Amino acid sequence: MGTGGSAGVGMSGKVVKTDGDFRDPEIERRIFARAGVELVELHQPTIEELVEHARDADGLMVLAHPVAGPLLDELPRLKVVARYGVGVDNVDVGTATSLGVAVTYVPDYCIDEVSSHAVALMLAVWRKLVPLSRVAPGGTFPAMEAVRPVRRLAGSRVGLVGFGALGQAVARKLGGFDVEIVAADPQVPDHVFASHGVARVELAELLETSDTVSIHTSLNPATFHLIGADEISRMKPGAVVVNTARGAVVDQAQLVRALRDGHLGGAGLDVLEKEPPDPDDELLHLPNVIVTPHVGAYSEEAIAMLQERAASAVVDVLSGVRPPHLADPAVWERRRGVTAS
Repeated sequence: MGTGGSAGVGMSGKVVKTDGDFRDPEIERRIFARAGVELVELHQPTIEELVEHARDADGLMVLAHPVAGPLLDELPRLKVVARYGVGVDNVDVGTATSLGVAVTYVPDYCIDEVSSHAVALMLAVWRKLVPLSRVAPGGTFPAMEAVRPVRRLAGSRVGLVGFGALGQAVARKLGGFDVEIVAADPQVPDHVFASHGVARVELAELLETSDTVSIHTSLNPATFHLIGADEISRMKPGAVVVNTARGAVVDQAQLVRALRDGHLGGAGLDVLEKEPPDPDDELLHLPNVIVTPHVGAYSEEAIAMLQERAASAVVDVLSGVRPPHLADPAVWERRRGVTAS
């Protein structure tokens, strides 16, 4: 854990928050006040407005606001960018490292929430809950003719694309459903798979043999459209796709095509390639698709933890204390303006 601001008592500095209008803004305010750091809170500023307010800033805190290389070049005092979230795909980490700017993130945020959301979407698609809920007000009982086929979840195979903390949490939560679980993740050692009773397979085998494909990998150049036309064509007829990771991991146009022509049985999606989507996006109107508006990470407890850990990481960096999670650990030995500790 970080210092929570305690190590920074008596220090000074300036931090600019670009976005993230959370319910309790006092969390960050208390942490920075205790550390003697000025906090400037903006609300979706333009690049020009951000540069104006942050030219003398020591830290940035961002949720969805992009932090590109040209912006970083305009902020000569910047020492840290803290991302409110698990990933850092909206931050140019390479340029930040070259400038000696640490990028922090919160990888253990919302593990329970997203894994529960993934399982909920999985169950809802398998059991056809949304179309059934639409039939019920009309008084049509029984209604299964309207949603057939409905298949038994027990005995099916669930394939997890990505077996980090989120994939592992999904595997634990599926433990009581009598499903076979396999996973593909080249970054995770064999003993982790074994400890969860999950078989390690290559992605091609996972796609070809899984009744449900649930995605839990980060978005980066290697995973952009990881699930594209060829991968979707490999999936079992009638398979279900669940995505609570990042929309662009899946080629959405190819997914729509496979759902429309009946190759895939359904999809449960909390993330899309374009957010928010166009109201007339075909994906929103397919009867075998459930879409939620990128809310899988949300709970009151998770958001409060996110705010505390993101702010504490900033105080750590400005105090010369290594924060728990750096997007590029190599930056620590050559970070800007702070003597290594």
